[in-house]
Order: sequence, then structure tokens, then C-alpha cells
Amino acid sequence: MVKLFQGSTLTSDPLGFSKAYDCPTTANNTSVNENLGQIRYVFTDKTGTLTKNNMIFRYFVCNGMLYGDQEDAGEVRNTPQEMRGSVRMYDGRLRSMKNN
Repeated sequence: MVKLFQGSTLTSDPLGFSKAYDCPTTANNTSVNENLGQIRYVFTDKTGTLTKNNMIFRYFVCNGMLYGDQEDAGEVRNTPQEMRGSVRMYDGRLRSMKNN
């Protein structure tokens, strides 16, 4: 029953309308809510010995659309100043969504 309600909510949400494709969000089955926003890999370690407790946003792909700077993915930042600098959003589309 909950999944049915969630699917109905997704379908009726006006923010789910795609202007690019001129179509609304459609829930074709009741498992759609578990499939939205899935992350394939998250690499972590509990103690921070490998990561120094720093997570750096590089880029992500959503529905075939790249957000962020893919060229940035190969760079290694070692100093705290370099790590803090990597938090900036390089992609204008993300920046505009963040400010809205």
C-alpha cells in the first residue's frame, strides 16, 4: 500500500515534469521508488586511515548527463587548501540548482 501511495505521489509531483522531453514522471510499477537515486559504489573506511576523512566531489552522471568536471577526476589533492578548493561546484547547472 505504501509503495502504491509513493508511486502516486511521484506521478503527481509537478517538479517531476521534464520540459526537455515534454513529459511528466510516470510510475510504471511499484518498485520504482527503490530504483530512484541508486548509487553503485561508495568507497569508505571506518577509521579514516585511507581517506583521511576527506570526501571530494568530483562528478556524477544522472540519466546520461554529466554534472561536475570529469577532467578533475584524475587529479590528486594533498594539501588541506587543495582539498577545500575541490568543494566548489564547477558545473554551472549544479550551481544554478544550488542557488534556487
